[in-house]
Amino acid sequence: MQANLWMPDLIRTELAGASGIDDEKDAKKAGKRFEWKLLFGDHHESHAASAFHPSPFEEAAILTIDGVGEWATSSIGFGRGNEIALLKELRFPDSLGLLYSAFTYYTGFKVNSGEYKVMGLAPYGEPKYVSLTNPLYWEIINAFRRKTGCPLVVNTSFNVRGEPIVCSPEDSYRCFMRTEMDFLVLETCVLDKRDQPAFVESTDWRADFRLD
Repeated sequence: MQANLWMPDLIRTELAGASGIDDEKDAKKAGKRFEWKLLFGDHHESHAASAFHPSPFEEAAILTIDGVGEWATSSIGFGRGNEIALLKELRFPDSLGLLYSAFTYYTGFKVNSGEYKVMGLAPYGEPKYVSLTNPLYWEIINAFRRKTGCPLVVNTSFNVRGEPIVCSPEDSYRCFMRTEMDFLVLETCVLDKRDQPAFVESTDWRADFRLD
């Protein structure tokens, strides 16, 4: 699969045909005379490159999510300069993209074709089924609406400026206690800062990270 053995011949033949050679056999012969090499990037590496290289950033974290490409369905990595390194990947059959495809099929569109339509139509819909597909989220949003009159929770990165985004309950609690946040929700637990013991650290973390 990595070698894509049949692809070089096909691409060479198609390029020869595009140059004006109509006969397929002649196009194959002409294609084999091409001296340049064909290089193939992995599916998610290609997604990462298409996002990072045109961006204005010299360095960035990269997350790719798709149905499936080769065996990977999601990957994380980083880009720096003109290089990209993918560090970890989630593999088939575990796939957030395929879950999206399932909803694409459920709404009447063609899988691996109509996902962009579902994405474009989503802002115009009403959350009729969210109570069935994600009841815990539905309860949180409804509770927030009853308290504030606004059925919206804005999600932003959980960190202080310059610090990596939290990736564990310990990181979350540490960031919570270091900052001016009042409450922290972990799974089904709600922590009120007023109920927490004093948070003592041996060093001043503000020397490393600027506050938001």
